[in-house]
Amino acid sequence: AMVAEVARHAAEFSWNPPAIGVDVAHELHVENAPFDGRWWTPDDPHHVVGGRLGLIDDIWQLTLFGWLGPWNYAEREHTRPPVIFGEVGTTEVSLLDLVPNGLDYTQRQPPYRCTQSVNQIIAGAHTDGDVKYRGAAIELLNLNEWAQRPVFASQSQQPQECSPGSSRWQETFVATDPGVLVARLPEATVSLVRGLGHSLNPVSSVDVTSNECVIFDFNEPITAEEIAHDFLRPLASLLALATCQPCPVQRFGVVPEDAAERSGSWSMLAWEPRSPLPSPGQWFHFIFTLLDVDFGSVIPRWWALHPDIGTVTDLLGSLEGEAPTSNKFLNAASAIEAYHRRLSTEAGM
Repeated sequence: AMVAEVARHAAEFSWNPPAIGVDVAHELHVENAPFDGRWWTPDDPHHVVGGRLGLIDDIWQLTLFGWLGPWNYAEREHTRPPVIFGEVGTTEVSLLDLVPNGLDYTQRQPPYRCTQSVNQIIAGAHTDGDVKYRGAAIELLNLNEWAQRPVFASQSQQPQECSPGSSRWQETFVATDPGVLVARLPEATVSLVRGLGHSLNPVSSVDVTSNECVIFDFNEPITAEEIAHDFLRPLASLLALATCQPCPVQRFGVVPEDAAERSGSWSMLAWEPRSPLPSPGQWFHFIFTLLDVDFGSVIPRWWALHPDIGTVTDLLGSLEGEAPTSNKFLNAASAIEAYHRRLSTEAGM
């Protein structure tokens, strides 16, 4: 009965997302690797070979069971393509910034197997990388706990058919819309939304997930590198400072400038963490949460301050985790010195 109740609420629960959307329908994420697919070059889409994209020693590598590109054994010329397109299931994938690794071939024949490292992976489209984006959707590890905006509430009530002295109680779950919080920057509009997804096993169970997501709607299209430096880095620094823990990216989606309205986003797979992330829990020691500050005020104020003390927050983040005590001491001293130099108004500093 409880499963059916949760499923009913999940099916009925919806709210209007921001204009650029937050759905990343292309479920190519690190935890699902490796990926088997079909691969080809943009210049020769009819020559397709099989291959596997996966993580080897925390490095994305593509292993092709064949060869893409020209091959001239006599002249020792075998140029590798700078961009490779592919399909994993029905998902379009673009592999950019490739680094050659190894070749396996027989005499005077093209390689029957080759490997190369991949530094940029875009799931959801075929693109050569020379593209700008008008929006981004980012999920961070600590964001749910920092936002403190629960989306489900449990209620216990006595069924009507029970007598007043009966101890039978029924627990139900009610989904509520926490709303969309908005902040404005000179270069973008920032929204905090709470997404909801569910999958139903008709026999026994229902899985419901809900995560906070920060949406950036840029005034002018920008590159992926600009998104990472000017928007992702300040956001992660704010969360790391508030939670006293590193704040890695869990999901990173981008919306290209020529995409149709509400068409979803591309997943920047190579920017997601390549090692298992810790599970958020009670071990967070918050300095402040969203209950303590106004989202519309703290975001623009932090963005204005971050260019001056961004290095300080990076150094503070390095104090967490395993490291020699001497290294942590030097980083802490450097953070104090950098903070003093950035904010000091004395002449000559």
